[in-house]
Amino acid sequence: MNRRKLLLGGGVAFSTILAGCSSEASNENRDEVYAEKTADAVDEESATSVDNWEINDGTFHLHFTPAGSNDRALQIVAGAYAGNVDNGLDLPLTGYGYEGEETVLYFQIEVDWAQQFMDDELSESEYLGRIQETMG
Repeated sequence: MNRRKLLLGGGVAFSTILAGCSSEASNENRDEVYAEKTADAVDEESATSVDNWEINDGTFHLHFTPAGSNDRALQIVAGAYAGNVDNGLDLPLTGYGYEGEETVLYFQIEVDWAQQFMDDELSESEYLGRIQETMG
């Protein structure tokens, strides 16, 4: 629990990702529900603004604008995503951060990394390090 708070800085996103999915959500739309919860949690933080998101070819694509530092935006996305993987999201994430028309962040996060982080098998720096290795 402290690990999740550290990554998210105790922000609003933490309470959003722990809210969970209603029992009405079927297995067919579980990923869509948790992708939307991830996007909502990211959008609620002052360091990011979600432009849009989509599920395409078995990947959750999140398009956002960092309002502060790119590092902080990455932490927010990674934390919100990890929390929702722990709740049942089972899609890898590709993140696209934009400044105007220019892509300033591009990264991928594997489901296994997020779950390992949530299970205390990866530290915050190890989790973020794996993500940073994918940056283009």
